[in-house]
Amino acid sequence: MIHLSVECSTGVLGLALLDDQKCLGKVSLSASGAASEILPQSVALLLESSKKKSTDIRMISVSKGPGNYSSLRVAHSFGSGLAISLGVPLVSVSPFDTLALQWRLVDSDALLLVIDARQSEVLGERRVRDPITGDWICDPDWSPMETPVEIGELLQQVRNVTVIGPGVIYLPAEPELLWPSLSFPRGTDLPPDPIYQGRAAVLFGGDRSIVYGRNAV
Repeated sequence: MIHLSVECSTGVLGLALLDDQKCLGKVSLSASGAASEILPQSVALLLESSKKKSTDIRMISVSKGPGNYSSLRVAHSFGSGLAISLGVPLVSVSPFDTLALQWRLVDSDALLLVIDARQSEVLGERRVRDPITGDWICDPDWSPMETPVEIGELLQQVRNVTVIGPGVIYLPAEPELLWPSLSFPRGTDLPPDPIYQGRAAVLFGGDRSIVYGRNAV
């Protein structure tokens, strides 16, 4: 099944064309306020390079947020319009699910996923291993965090946690020196990958809402 994935929760716009689990092509660009112009061109480039037609697309997934609201809104509108015109399902995916799948193999007791929410704020979500599947699942004792200060307070209390996500840039400089018991692997601040978002859509995809901060709109 040909699947178009659009990851737009950060300032980096990522698109991937998948054939089931196989990636046929991927594009990553800086959105820089022009996502509405970049999206159609990027999709056309992906289709041409993969020797596919738009009518080959059987599913579309977009990021539901939290994240950059302008990019989320534009990508969601684009995905909705394309899905309607092609008569295919549209699935929205949490960037937390994408990051958890992207870092599934990291060796850690827990993950702290941090997403750039808005105006130098972050949203954090803590995940622990499912003892049966080995997947990262939401920590039942976790409570939402919205600011770098809240994230920092939590990091002072935990051990053997790997911190992942583009929201890391809002933590204090050289956080590995402040919290030596924690892990900040290379590439930890990279945005959610559209390839993994496409795969997460099959596993975790849900409704079509967009999340801005803590609220769905």
